[in-house]
Amino acid sequence: MSEFDSEFDLSEQEREVIASEISDLDEEAFAAYKKKMGVFLKKKMAEKEKGQVMASVQAAEVAEVAEIVEAAVDSATVEEANIPNSSTISESVLDKYKKAFASDGFDILI
Repeated sequence: MSEFDSEFDLSEQEREVIASEISDLDEEAFAAYKKKMGVFLKKKMAEKEKGQVMASVQAAEVAEVAEIVEAAVDSATVEEANIPNSSTISESVLDKYKKAFASDGFDILI
């Protein structure tokens, strides 16, 4: 019974039923019964085993993501950014108005 308790989270009623069924079993019959009940009690797996299963699944997912990232980095190409040279000086608005309204552009009649 201690093997069932260590592997599965059982209620008191479930323990009583299993204990009554395994009380007269020999080693071979017990092993077969345990295997059969393992299928039915899979959802009642002990929390520590669930944690171990979840940890192994998470480790596999992390490894898979790491492989994907590594493949993406390996296949990436480096491109240089071509920043346009904008060092040309443009006329200010004041200079544009000075040229447009300079006194030599007008004929003054007296």
